[in-house]
Amino acid sequence: MTMLADPLAARRLPAAPVGRPYTPEDLLHLPGGDHLELVNGALREKETGFVTSLTTTELQSRLAVFVREHRAGWAPAQECGYQCFPHKPDQVRKPDASFIARHRLQRADFQEGHMRVAPDLAVEIVSPNDRVNELPEKLEDYLRAGIRLVWVIFPATGTASVLRQNGTTQRIGPEGALDGEDVLPGFRCPLGELFPEPPDDDASDGHGAPGS
Repeated sequence: MTMLADPLAARRLPAAPVGRPYTPEDLLHLPGGDHLELVNGALREKETGFVTSLTTTELQSRLAVFVREHRAGWAPAQECGYQCFPHKPDQVRKPDASFIARHRLQRADFQEGHMRVAPDLAVEIVSPNDRVNELPEKLEDYLRAGIRLVWVIFPATGTASVLRQNGTTQRIGPEGALDGEDVLPGFRCPLGELFPEPPDDDASDGHGAPGS
């Protein structure tokens, strides 16, 4: 998630009301708000590159299929905002992927707007454009909100990190796999299968179309 130097100028968003910061309610009505987070009263834009986007789509689709087949709960798309941070009530974060167990939501939770229940799993897929100093703050927010399992995936190196609510961490190498553990029992995904395979240069004519 890249912090633009001036997100208002970039997207021509309306300025926040004079004398106060943006609110979660403001975010719901802003043009392009699906791609914005609200952090400490300021807007941050989720900006994803090509490879990162493909990796996100692959993981999201696998999570959605598994969750649906096992009736485990819900795996909303990355546009879903979570307003579930007791230490920062107006914070809105949008993980690249997430999962909420079925037993944790009630009918009243099914409504438009930001989700007030913290997910059981949150995933961040790190783009080369991301500012490194923003990631620790985001991960701290996730853990303080009670999210039980966090995956941080690094497509550039083919690796991932796992953070757990109990304070333990784990590094996963290119040959390893993401495991749902007791948060999403039975889910397992080889890490290498998430990353798009570049095309063979010899298979194209240099103009993006297959050679004849």
